[in-house]
Amino acid sequence: MALDDDFDALRYLLGTNKAALTVLDRIVDAVELMRQRYADRELARMGDIMRRAVTAEQFSNAQRESQQNAPELWRGVLPMRERTATTVQDDVFGGGAKCALT
Repeated sequence: MALDDDFDALRYLLGTNKAALTVLDRIVDAVELMRQRYADRELARMGDIMRRAVTAEQFSNAQRESQQNAPELWRGVLPMRERTATTVQDDVFGGGAKCALT
């Protein structure tokens, strides 16, 4: 990014001025935090749009396709299980007890 290049140029120009470099590092940290917050808000907006635009089944199908076609995006993400009466029962009662869930 151009801004990152500008920060690098400033570091070079400041040389060994520790006070100025400290201020620059704080500015860089603040800019990075703003970028992250923007990305988080954008993700929340897109998620809200998706919840309103598609059914749960369509979303699940799209998620499965994404996992198959772009596995690099899903590395480190714990797999989601479909929530059914059986899985809720297993989660709540450890799989041993029986109950009637409707």
